Amino acid sequence: MNERGIDNIIVVGLVYDFCVKETAIFATEAKEAGVLKKQPKVTVIADLTRPAFDGKPGAPYNSAACPTVGYGSSFCEEGFGTTALHEQVLKDFEADNVGVRVIRMSSCLSSI
Repeated sequence: MNERGIDNIIVVGLVYDFCVKETAIFATEAKEAGVLKKQPKVTVIADLTRPAFDGKPGAPYNSAACPTVGYGSSFCEEGFGTTALHEQVLKDFEADNVGVRVIRMSSCLSSI
């Protein structure tokens, strides 16, 4: 990454609230650990992850995954503790300067 000048890291994957979270936070610490020369910009593409606390693809970012909640709602509230755990993960990301974006992959796929 140093040789190619890569300093923008995008994180997606399974287990948003554990594996994705840890990968993103560790990436922000790479310069401090002496692994990278520059401080990377780290962003999680949230709707391309799957949280352990709900398990629905894109939840809580893709409220269409919940039969009782439609588009426009902030959270998929089905699943134990979704809102409180999601809020804690966001606080952890904020504390470590990890950006979180939603790209609405379902709308991208519908245009293909």
